Amino acid sequence: MLPHGDVVDDAKTGPGTYDFSKELSGLDAWVAGADLALCHMEVPVAPQGTSLSGYPRFGAPAAIVRDLARQGWDGCSNASNHSVDRGFDGIEATLAAFDANHLGHAGTGRTKKEATSPQLYRLERAGRTITVAHLSATFGLNGLPCPRASPGPSS
Repeated sequence: MLPHGDVVDDAKTGPGTYDFSKELSGLDAWVAGADLALCHMEVPVAPQGTSLSGYPRFGAPAAIVRDLARQGWDGCSNASNHSVDRGFDGIEATLAAFDANHLGHAGTGRTKKEATSPQLYRLERAGRTITVAHLSATFGLNGLPCPRASPGPSS
């Protein structure tokens, strides 16, 4: 998920409100048929009280996370070169949005343990439990420093 400005503008439904269901709708059948639907959230959610932004330092509306959950996604990786575009506040806002929408997340964290732990998904199939470990790491942060207040993304 890499919501550039035109995508965010298209999802706008009113002042400060967004609905990405139309933009995501082409994936409905695919997501509905998945036993485990995982995506990659390339950008952070813009912290409360800050403006949304696109390239080169992204800050997406939290509504995109809500709409991913409504569509049926189970979780997303989020360690990327844009993970710290909004600093530690962006990491916190992103993970809070995922937690509020009951979506798993892997790759960044509010603590070192959270940033370096896999997200586990347990699937029940034919009377057996299958555990899937979701990992996420990044090669770099576009020259930005890892925020001192957090471990930032896995690398």
